Amino acid sequence: MSNNGSTIPTGPEPAAQTPGWYPAESGTTGMLQYWDGDRWSGLPVRANRWGTAPRDLLGWIGVWLVALGSAATAILTVMTVRDITSMQDGQGLADNGVSFPLAWFVASGAVIGAGTLCGLAASIRAESRNYTSAQARIALKAGGGLLLVTVIFALTGVAILAVGIIVAVIVFVLGLILLGAIFALS
Repeated sequence: MSNNGSTIPTGPEPAAQTPGWYPAESGTTGMLQYWDGDRWSGLPVRANRWGTAPRDLLGWIGVWLVALGSAATAILTVMTVRDITSMQDGQGLADNGVSFPLAWFVASGAVIGAGTLCGLAASIRAESRNYTSAQARIALKAGGGLLLVTVIFALTGVAILAVGIIVAVIVFVLGLILLGAIFALS
């Protein structure tokens, strides 16, 4: 039986069958092929455990990479916040033996990015083979969302830093002007 409830087609051209995934034209056990309503399209692919659609290993890899990268980012964030809030005497991070694990944050972001790319590739492959992949959509949407949030946080940090530098330059220039005015008046 196919994934749409109709009977399994027999022979190379299942006339009058609705489009869908059916046992491969070659008859190989565990393989499916897409019948577009007129002809077989694409190469046979392995069936999932229910025999209703192709397996999506790449989509699952994407989901696991996004989950792993997200967990790593969460752990790093909690550890960094804990270290910063436990500082004493208002000294800097380095004075208290705390370092910001930037390389680890970049690595976890790279893992999330790899998961997102796996989700994208699995989505494109699923679309070209006429099936939907829940795993690919999860990896693509969750990973893409996490990357977007990461980029927004990074840009916010850069903007705050830039505003701080601009304010410091303005205060410095105003200080020089004021100092010049004081010398000119005295």
